[in-house]
Amino acid sequence: MKKIRIYHIPAFIEKIIVVVSFLLVAIGSFSENFGISALLEDILIVGGFVLLLLYQSRVWWFKNYVEWNKKQIYLKLGAGKGIKLKFATLNSCILQKELLLIKLKNGETISISIKEYNRSEVQKLQLLFMENIIDKL
Repeated sequence: MKKIRIYHIPAFIEKIIVVVSFLLVAIGSFSENFGISALLEDILIVGGFVLLLLYQSRVWWFKNYVEWNKKQIYLKLGAGKGIKLKFATLNSCILQKELLLIKLKNGETISISIKEYNRSEVQKLQLLFMENIIDKL
């Protein structure tokens, strides 16, 4: 059985990474005003972009990956493309034998095959959905 990695990433972490990346690039770009050498300028600019690239590339590191914060959830189960859903748009989540059905408020239903995943991990995922759906009602 495959394991699902579930990560809770608070929204302020993303904001901090973006601000630090922006500051590194800005300081490196306007180094004449700070008296920074050309080598350090290049290191700061590249460091800012690499930090942002590493943070944004985290979704390709794992196959069975779930990341969530209080507003949204990102699901990447299997080798396919991921799904980003806002909790405010969700209506319900139903766990069946081999499917996890996510019903949206606009009437659309998203079905995710769960037959190859550990049942306890899928139940944790459903509980996560239900807790956040109830909070947004």
